[in-house]
Amino acid sequence: MIPSMSARNFGVKWLGGTGVDQDIIGENYLVVEQGHVHEAEDTLTLSTANSPVTTNIAVDTHVPGLVEGFSPYVLKRSPPALSIGQRCMEEGRTLFGVKITIHC
Repeated sequence: MIPSMSARNFGVKWLGGTGVDQDIIGENYLVVEQGHVHEAEDTLTLSTANSPVTTNIAVDTHVPGLVEGFSPYVLKRSPPALSIGQRCMEEGRTLFGVKITIHC
């Protein structure tokens, strides 16, 4: 049975990915088994060395130290990775105390 609340990630080590544009996690992690798994708003397709990987599944979760919960996309096999770019560029967060902006 899947709980209706966000899973807490105690003990899970997340990579801070500057080259990852979305949060991702492999389906074998306990947070996926304990969290609220649902269909994501958008479908994600990643280009990998082997072939493109597509998913539309996400899981609601929370990491101690981050104020907000989040919903990483669930992939068949992947280490847990938080998108640094998404947090800095789209959500206005800072990286090492420096706000990152790009002027186009």
